[in-house]
Amino acid sequence: MKGMGRTVLYLCLLFGLRVAVELLNDHATQYLLMIIFLFLGSLGIIWGLRRVFGRIARGSEKDLNLLRRLAPSCLMLLGMVFLFCFPFTRTFAEIKQHRYEERREEVISAIEQGRLLPDRFGVVELPEGLKQISLDGEVEVYELSPERSVIGFWVFRGMPDGASAMVRCSDGQAPDRETLQAGALYQCEPMGEGWYYVSYD
Repeated sequence: MKGMGRTVLYLCLLFGLRVAVELLNDHATQYLLMIIFLFLGSLGIIWGLRRVFGRIARGSEKDLNLLRRLAPSCLMLLGMVFLFCFPFTRTFAEIKQHRYEERREEVISAIEQGRLLPDRFGVVELPEGLKQISLDGEVEVYELSPERSVIGFWVFRGMPDGASAMVRCSDGQAPDRETLQAGALYQCEPMGEGWYYVSYD
């Protein structure tokens, strides 16, 4: 079962790499690790497919022995499907929201009251001690007026799904593509009172 052991270790490495992508708070490092993850994942899929079709094509072994030999390759392919299809970004966004919601609300109040000011691009640089609540320590102010504020905390910036953020709308209305200045809005899910998980390009 050496092949099975190597497969499990490989999948554990990829799983750890994928989780690390979500836990990091630096855009450049996050992006680099995602590229490595996609590269290694692609190699795993290619290896698994070659092994499966190669064994089936030879087909000279007994059925039971063939299944035993195919087990590591099939596990690899199933693991790859899970790693590529499971909504890691969405799941970790929810975990971080539960952890940081109170501090994010404090930052929003500071922005609305003028104690934290966005630059001309609508970006607020968070002070030390609060940088971990948004990727790269930056908050995006999409709209700020007495009637409505729309403020986003980055979750992911880059591939595979463009950008993801937790967005707080003071009036409770979901943000639209124009407000987010996005080319395409892929996902907009409510995550509590006035909060939305958005994924866009």
